[in-house]
Amino acid sequence: MTNYLVYGRVSTSRQAERELSIPAQVKACQKYGMDHHWTLAPDGIYEEKGESARTVERPQLQKMLHRAKTDSKIDVILMHKLDRMCRNVADYAAIKMMLKKHDVRLISVVEQFDESFSGELVENIMSSIAQWTSQNISWEVRKGLKEAVERGRFPGVAPLGYLNDKKTKSLIVDNIRAPYIKLAFELYATGKYSYESLSADLNKRGLRTRGGLMVGRKTLEHILANSLYYGLIKTRSATCQANFPPLITKKVYDDVQEKIQHNNH
Repeated sequence: MTNYLVYGRVSTSRQAERELSIPAQVKACQKYGMDHHWTLAPDGIYEEKGESARTVERPQLQKMLHRAKTDSKIDVILMHKLDRMCRNVADYAAIKMMLKKHDVRLISVVEQFDESFSGELVENIMSSIAQWTSQNISWEVRKGLKEAVERGRFPGVAPLGYLNDKKTKSLIVDNIRAPYIKLAFELYATGKYSYESLSADLNKRGLRTRGGLMVGRKTLEHILANSLYYGLIKTRSATCQANFPPLITKKVYDDVQEKIQHNNH
């Protein structure tokens, strides 16, 4: 009797919408197992939701691999496609070698590589393609973010004091919270406040996040360090002037940074 496990994965956010759902992946793997008259091991389905394949440090993957190493009854691991398991050639090769030492086969039900030399060659090529696809997507995302910043847009969730404008793909002032953000900078610049006392003061005055929560120290720390509030967008790939209204002047921002440095020493 051949016993098998199933591994299914979808990536995060928008990528998940383009990929085959986990139930569909599992169904395809179970059909493959049934066609070969294999038996699905008890609790043998491992699902990874919202996890990237760029790293193998995924909870369900590691749990499944540990079981494959320690449970002598496991013969096969089924996945829908190779890229569900890994998008890194070295990681894939290491996993396959480890499983081979424990007499466990790793099978992609879509690609179905055979164990001949040519089959292994095709498998290695597909592994390389999966890695290239991952790296290319990452590069395209960074490129898109850089282009957005260079146009003065903000490619992300609006920080407190602003709102995302779906039409312009930029930011607009949040008239409810923006006055609190401006006040936060002005008060901290006086040198009379710590993060804790200022957050308490702002919360008392009525400042809340968009989710209705009070603003804590960490949130305030990020706000006061954010150059976006005087109109400068900074990302890892680009720095550019924003095309939306600033909430404070650069002088106020600089005064606050000076006070922060003084308080940290």
